[in-house]
Amino acid sequence: MATLFERATRLITEPGSTWTIIRDEPADRQALLMGYVVPLAAIPPIASVLGHLLMVMPGMRHTGFGAVFTGAFVSFILSIAGVFVFAFILNALATTFGARRNFDRAFKVAAYTPTATWLAGIFNLIPILSIFSLLGLYSLYLLFVGNPKLMEPAPEKATAYTVTALVAALIFAFIIGTIQTAIMFGPGGPMMPR
Repeated sequence: MATLFERATRLITEPGSTWTIIRDEPADRQALLMGYVVPLAAIPPIASVLGHLLMVMPGMRHTGFGAVFTGAFVSFILSIAGVFVFAFILNALATTFGARRNFDRAFKVAAYTPTATWLAGIFNLIPILSIFSLLGLYSLYLLFVGNPKLMEPAPEKATAYTVTALVAALIFAFIIGTIQTAIMFGPGGPMMPR
């Protein structure tokens, strides 16, 4: 298996051929989780915490470090949980769209799809640049390329399968975001001008 950096780079620059390599690799969920998902999923929360510590904006009500750290930790844990939930969703929907259920392949799709999102989390280091985290939307393209290659749905149902799984994942992401916001900011909401 390629190193984390090589795999992430190739997935971004050559998604088609990289998904084919991923499909044909033996499944080792623990190695994928610990060697790829955990390090990359840690980028956005760590960058957010460091960005909060380094960038103090005048005139803003600041969330205490404890709340920021807790929110980052919860975000990290929910990102990991999200991989498992998305794999479960992909696997559960498989037969509906002419694919064969295969949790190992679904796990690969769920683990590698957020690569761009996690990498774009580095922009949280400098809050004013956090708009560039939108580059993480490239993960949607990764899903549309990878899901049909790994889950092998009926060709005429591939797009519907991917869109259905994406909608389910977005609902889950909304729930995660709501929980994280409530933990980090409480009832007062995010940092507001004084």
